[in-house]
Amino acid sequence: MTKKSKSFHHADSIRWRVLKFVRYCEQQHGALWFDEPTPAICAQWLDSCRVSKKARQNYHGDVSTFMNWGVATPQEWRKENPFEKL
Repeated sequence: MTKKSKSFHHADSIRWRVLKFVRYCEQQHGALWFDEPTPAICAQWLDSCRVSKKARQNYHGDVSTFMNWGVATPQEWRKENPFEKL
């Protein structure tokens, strides 16, 4: 696997897990704005995934990466990443 294909694979992984998180939020809490998920909602989602410890860490890392992007400038859609408190 080349470096470029690894980065595409990681981007797909982030996209897939973020979509899973968004679907969970929609089903459990209705549509939420990007700045509304709390650490409690994030923890509930991770618990609902029912995956191995390693997979849970990967889910956490991928969605946290996306949330960090929303915190960064110029977006600044969130003040903080709710996954950092988990």
